[in-house]
Amino acid sequence: MPNQQDVLFVQEAARSNLAEITEGNLALQRAPEASVRDFGSRMVADHTAQTAMLTSAATNAGIPVPTDLDPAHQAEATRLSQLSGTTFDRAYLADQVTGHQATLGILQQEVATGQDPGLVQVAQTAIPVVQDHLKMAEMLTAAEPKTLAGVTGQDALLGVDRQALRSDLMNFSVAQGNNPLWWSASANTTFASAYDTLALSGGAGQFVVLNHGQG
Repeated sequence: MPNQQDVLFVQEAARSNLAEITEGNLALQRAPEASVRDFGSRMVADHTAQTAMLTSAATNAGIPVPTDLDPAHQAEATRLSQLSGTTFDRAYLADQVTGHQATLGILQQEVATGQDPGLVQVAQTAIPVVQDHLKMAEMLTAAEPKTLAGVTGQDALLGVDRQALRSDLMNFSVAQGNNPLWWSASANTTFASAYDTLALSGGAGQFVVLNHGQG
């Protein structure tokens, strides 16, 4: 006989899977980086499989499975659908890190206090998969290349620590020495920091060095 934790688990896990599938499909459509698109494809495949296992176990336990996104996940999917370029990649990966952290907590709670054996087994099986997803999302976030395909001034500003930028501009000669790409770039350049990206503006194939000036 399932307990309240089992019911809550089905609701939360089902909606988490739906969100991952929805956002993964958005990544396939909108992410400029191939690594992010590959990750999105993996999320669609893995969470579709997770949905099938969860649905089977929940049906056996007599618990209805949600088939629509809850308002919070729907709002996040809508927000992502309005982004593009590297702005999308950053927002999607950030959401994947926090989302998989939350999902891991949901699974661990079911293993600890769930009562239905089938649902507990689903959670146990999913934990290493979600841990792998989380590790992948963290690695992609840390290694996200700053290629300028589709970068805009807005993209650059979103990735910059404003306090650090102010310090750089106050000590411009030092900052220039540390960031030589502030003065030159090409379509094939890969940038090491958000400050490199900040130095340029324009759409794909159009790169303009901003003239900060010295004084």
